Amino acid sequence: MRRVSQSHAALVGIANLLMMKGEKELALELLSLIRHHPASWQLAKDQATPLVARLIAESPSDVVAEAQEHGRARDLNAAVAEHLGRLEE
Repeated sequence: MRRVSQSHAALVGIANLLMMKGEKELALELLSLIRHHPASWQLAKDQATPLVARLIAESPSDVVAEAQEHGRARDLNAAVAEHLGRLEE
């Protein structure tokens, strides 16, 4: 369980980096995964919430809805592997 929570903390950091790079939709997808994953610790959800609010305010509603839907449906392990791989590039 601790390992999963550490993954969520890492994804919050990755989402923050994506936001800085302008990849808002992907950031929102990751943050939605964190906020809705059953193993997420409250701390990770609390860290994700203000970022989600900012992205919602800055993005069209259809983009928000699609990103949130994709995030809720994502597999945690696949998301971590994908984004760690992107950081290594």
